[in-house]
Amino acid sequence: MPLELSPIVPLIAGLDAKQRETALSVGASVKRQQQTGHWTGNHVVFNVNRQQIFSLPAYEIHSNAAKSMGIPKLLSTHHPEVCAMLYEDQHGAVWCIRLNGPGLPVFQDDWFQSYAKLAVLV
Repeated sequence: MPLELSPIVPLIAGLDAKQRETALSVGASVKRQQQTGHWTGNHVVFNVNRQQIFSLPAYEIHSNAAKSMGIPKLLSTHHPEVCAMLYEDQHGAVWCIRLNGPGLPVFQDDWFQSYAKLAVLV
């Protein structure tokens, strides 16, 4: 069986140590939140330290991909400051990847808030 290569693989392969640590840490937090908060469906919404968001690897998607993922409904329902997705690698490690693209919120630094609302597709 041929190995399927995801476009996420080169993205996470090029991360520095801090980005790797943050992506794995936030990914683990999302999984814990999903389990303890009894989230069902295809997303989890929670607050995360704003500094961690800047360290998450960013993946560019186009508007058709965002629509097929259900992101417009997620944005209109929960009004997150950032959208992300989880990627589980072949070793079982869960990575959190920030999504960028048309129609997605542009994350901005805010000196008066230390946390941001993050919506993660699981």
